Amino acid sequence: MPRFKAGESRDQMVFFPEAINDYIPEGHLAKLVLSIVSILNINTIVSNCAVHVNRQSLFWES
Repeated sequence: MPRFKAGESRDQMVFFPEAINDYIPEGHLAKLVLSIVSILNINTIVSNCAVHVNRQSLFWES
């Protein structure tokens, strides 16, 4: 007869925590990186990439 692992209750609503921060302990370097990245303004990067992609698509179509 197979043995089954005892797990969480079947009444559990979600498999993963609602926020990824629940996995990261306090003082972890990932929290610093997240705080820095969240305040960056990436609009210039995105617009430059969009222009580059548009130029490439024009090149490939002709």
